[in-house]
Amino acid sequence: SHRSKSRRSWVDPRRARGGIIGAGVAAACVGVGSADHAEGHGRFEEARGAIVLDSGPHGLHGTLNDRPSRATDVPVDVVPQNDLANDHSLDLGWLDTSSGGQFTVEDPTGQLTFGHRSFTIEAWVRLDTLAEGQSSDDRKYLVLKKTDGEGDGFTGYGFLVQAGAVGLAQNRFGNTEDLTGHELALAFGNPEATTDVMFFLISHLEITDGQWHYVAVAFDPESDQARFHLDDQVDVIDYEDPRPLAPAHFHNQAPLTLGAHRTAQGGVTTLDGAIDELRISRGLVPEQQLLAGSQ
Repeated sequence: SHRSKSRRSWVDPRRARGGIIGAGVAAACVGVGSADHAEGHGRFEEARGAIVLDSGPHGLHGTLNDRPSRATDVPVDVVPQNDLANDHSLDLGWLDTSSGGQFTVEDPTGQLTFGHRSFTIEAWVRLDTLAEGQSSDDRKYLVLKKTDGEGDGFTGYGFLVQAGAVGLAQNRFGNTEDLTGHELALAFGNPEATTDVMFFLISHLEITDGQWHYVAVAFDPESDQARFHLDDQVDVIDYEDPRPLAPAHFHNQAPLTLGAHRTAQGGVTTLDGAIDELRISRGLVPEQQLLAGSQ
């Protein structure tokens, strides 16, 4: 099931607990004190270089491959939530489906592994190539936490900005009919399964053009819901975790890959476009504290 509403009008007080703020900036939370639970925040403000600096508290800097470059095409000149100037984005430098830009964040202590806890992922994205249907090449991962050299069952989590083939999976919740492949979706693995090793939460929100869009997902295993954002739209998806230890994500210290999906055999499917202001937070970020703010 799902509920779609305007982001500005949708406020759920149950989700205001443990309010999250980003990039080390303290702010008042809704109904509680102040906190800083941003685990990683890539702003891409470096003029050049192979390192993406993390402005979050843990120094989780990323390493680019040889394709991406900084660009002055940005979705917003000032980040609405914190009034920070925004001068650069990251163009992924796509060549073809298997050859494009990506970057990796090592996570040896599991700061970006959330176990059974809630989390929020948000960014601005611009897609220069859209999914053409529901094939594996049409899956466009913004973020993927997955053990290297293992199959998709070892996916801690993945946030897709084009669902592609995931609508063909057996274990899927939310939007399960009339899928185009353009939907926002959230993916999890089940390493104990022998078949249907992944399950997906698929939203009704779709990116259908090459413009900049704000995207976010807030995952809440306590209420078995995921809240998807696309610009000023919100879609809340209910689900039932099919894994035997539900609700729990697969724990791993795997690296975080941004802009690509990697198979166990080493194959890569890359995202064609650009990313800006990517932030991952522990907990459920209240809407008024999302990076898009009052955009």
